[in-house]
Amino acid sequence: MDESFGRRLRDRLGKHGPLCVGLEPAPALPAAWGLDDSPAGLERFSRTVIDAVGDVAAVVEPHAACYERWGSRGVAVLERAVAGLRECGAPLVLDAGRGGAGGAMAAYAEAYLDRGSPLAADAVTLIPYPGFASLAGAITSAVADDAGVFVRPRTAAPARPARSRRARRARSAWCWTPGSPCWTPRSPPPRRPRPRGSPRGRPRAD
Repeated sequence: MDESFGRRLRDRLGKHGPLCVGLEPAPALPAAWGLDDSPAGLERFSRTVIDAVGDVAAVVEPHAACYERWGSRGVAVLERAVAGLRECGAPLVLDAGRGGAGGAMAAYAEAYLDRGSPLAADAVTLIPYPGFASLAGAITSAVADDAGVFVRPRTAAPARPARSRRARRARSAWCWTPGSPCWTPRSPPPRRPRPRGSPRGRPRAD
């Protein structure tokens, strides 16, 4: 790749607009199209969607779990879907939702970001619950391969963990610099002092 993922995404957004198409063939969806809930039905569904949107979507986002539920046969379908998206030029964000530390994250990065992998995506989704420092290996690989990562520290799911809810209230930030071995904490600017006697909270409009 000659350009970074950010530049490729920006150019695609400028050309096609902000349409992101999720490729999430849960069992009920192929069935609604009259397709079998099988690897063959999964492949036909994927091929149909890619042919329909590959030239017009800004991003296509396959959900890895929907393919992995079929084991090696499903992963083979995902590999062909990745190849099809590359042929049509659509940026590919693989929704893998992976999280791990040390060797596990390095293996995920090799599987989903290394240019030589049959599952190589333009970007991948990661979960930082083992700690933001655990993402360093994947981010280093992304920089080396002109790829990207989307980190999901929060979720909208009703059963989201308390850590996800606390992320909104956290005052510390994390930053990463290319060449650095890990993420490092960075203190935010100090809060401006509240004038004495001013009411707490936001004013209400009566």
